[in-house]
Amino acid sequence: MQEGLGWFGAVCTKVSSGRTANLTELRPATVYTVRTYSNDNCTDPRMDRVYFRTKDPLSAGSIGQTTATLTLTGHSGAWSYKRFVPTPVGSCVSRTAAQTTVSLTGLTANTEYSYRAYQGSGCVGTRQLGRGVTFTTSVSMSPPQPVSFPGAPRNLDATPGNQQVVLSWDAVTGATGWEYEQDGNGAWVDTGSSATGYTVTGLDNGTQYSFKVRAIRVTQVGTETASVTAPPAAQTSPVTAPTTAPDPVTNIRLTHNGDSLTVAWDAP
Repeated sequence: MQEGLGWFGAVCTKVSSGRTANLTELRPATVYTVRTYSNDNCTDPRMDRVYFRTKDPLSAGSIGQTTATLTLTGHSGAWSYKRFVPTPVGSCVSRTAAQTTVSLTGLTANTEYSYRAYQGSGCVGTRQLGRGVTFTTSVSMSPPQPVSFPGAPRNLDATPGNQQVVLSWDAVTGATGWEYEQDGNGAWVDTGSSATGYTVTGLDNGTQYSFKVRAIRVTQVGTETASVTAPPAAQTSPVTAPTTAPDPVTNIRLTHNGDSLTVAWDAP
């Protein structure tokens, strides 16, 4: 069996028995090529070939919006790490052999980060452990705001008129329009205005009608009012009293006839 990075520094290793070989002391984050042979000195005939890449010792996990965790594996001594993305570059942080986990805090949401690990301390003049790790923090999402529906209008009033009823009510904070329902038929009609009043026409005089009103806010519908009733009625003209007194009668005459008395006069 022969192993190596490309064919530079390839090593021929004899497998004494069986069909399994354990490869040790490999470099992290490195691509290796392994070929097998039927003889002991790794010459032809070649039997097979396989490629693989060793795991990077530095990995990232538990990635949130502002936090993440770095973990170093496969290294037994002191080490250090440094952030390269985003810029400006971060400071070098040294860790002991027992400190294989780093908790990162204060990160920015939806941002790419890149870290590299080094053998020993200082991050300068030491061997880099693997290629490093790159990750992106989670997208920040604002919590949904509670939906606030308009309340019921107060003081709904119905004033009857000739084949119509005039509705009026108090304003509701945040309302952008109004709807009314007639006789509980479930059909809500938009008044088409933000004014706190509406005249319902085309009604029959002497018939009792009931009405409810509710506020609307864009696509939200508010609480409806209690019903009010009103019977439309035709308006009657009032009797007008005369403004001047008539002329007095003239030539009043009295005639006595036994047990009766007759009164007569001339018209004015």
